[in-house]
Amino acid sequence: MVPRPVETPQEHVRHVLMYLAELERRLGELQIIGAADLEDLVAAARRRCWLAVNALEAPPELPSWWHRLRRLARKRGWTI
Repeated sequence: MVPRPVETPQEHVRHVLMYLAELERRLGELQIIGAADLEDLVAAARRRCWLAVNALEAPPELPSWWHRLRRLARKRGWTI
């Protein structure tokens, strides 16, 4: 048996994104009751994966997205 090459976490999440895109495409082809709910779940999972990709690819010294958003809101006088 040939060992599989080890994936980085970024590659793993990107593969999950490809699988989600395929799942969403197949759900679009099916005409079943409740497919809209399933498509919403797939879209939510895709958003979570993109957040994971961004977190994995961000430099370690970069503050998290929430802290960057709060800093931007403070500078512009927004309330969160």
